[in-house]
Formats: sequence, structure tokens, C-alpha cells
Amino acid sequence: MIKKIMFTNFAELQNCVKGHSFSSFWTIVEKKESMLFLNLSFKEDIPSIKYAVSVGNDLMLNASFMRERISKYKKVTLPFKVKNLNEIFDILDYFEKDTSNKSESTLNDRINVIESIVKNAEDAFSDKNHFFFEFLELPLKSIMYHIYLKGSEIVIF
Repeated sequence: MIKKIMFTNFAELQNCVKGHSFSSFWTIVEKKESMLFLNLSFKEDIPSIKYAVSVGNDLMLNASFMRERISKYKKVTLPFKVKNLNEIFDILDYFEKDTSNKSESTLNDRINVIESIVKNAEDAFSDKNHFFFEFLELPLKSIMYHIYLKGSEIVIF
């Protein structure tokens, strides 16, 4: 039997999700008119949500890390409207693989959150303050470049 991956509304999305298996990394929750994909972490037996990916009734996909909205992953601006399950699998795999390298992952996660916060602040202010946010983004890009070249162990803030 061929499993359906395309959908045009939320009910079809629910059926698609029920027909597929997901990594144990993710906990799937249906809440009202949203589908939530949660990565739970535990510290001293207290659960917290590390990553959250949600798809609403309007099929708009949003993501967050440690309660901060993620505005971009890869080259995709969030939120975006999903049309098939592969788009959801792609972002879930991206976040799951990002956590597979523990030390580099934590640094990358934090840099991604900072980038999202700067981007959200930039969007909230007028164009005349745009240069300030570009200035804030430069060190982040430099850090990412050094991580790529030398690894996260030697990056010093």
C-alpha cells in the first residue's frame, strides 16, 4: 500500500501523519487545530521543550528552539505553508541531525536563536536602524565561518 504524503487541508495532514512513523526524537501531539512535533529534554527529571515544530489549521509551519521563534532554517523563511509530508520530515530531520553532534549542536542552536532574535528585532524597526542589525549579524556570521573551518571547540566569544 502506498502511503499518502500530499495534503490540501488539515484533516488530510492528520491522516498523513497517522499513516507514517516518525523518529523517537519527536513526540507528536494534536492540540485543537494544530499538529505539534516536540523534542523533549529532561534536566533533573524536569521536562522542557527543546525544539517545537507546529503546523496549524492553515497548514503554516512554525518552529521554535527553547521558546524562541526560529525565523529561518537552511534558506527557508519560517513560517511557510506546507503541502506535503516531506517538507515536514525535512525540517524535523534538520533539527534532529543538528543535535546529533552535542557540543557543536548547542553552540549552533544558540547562534540560530540569536540570529532569529536579531532578525525579528530588525523586522520590527524602521529602515534607518537597519545598519545596527547588520552590525550585530556580522559577528554571528564570523563565528559560523570559524566553526565550519576549525570546529566548535576553539570558538571563543
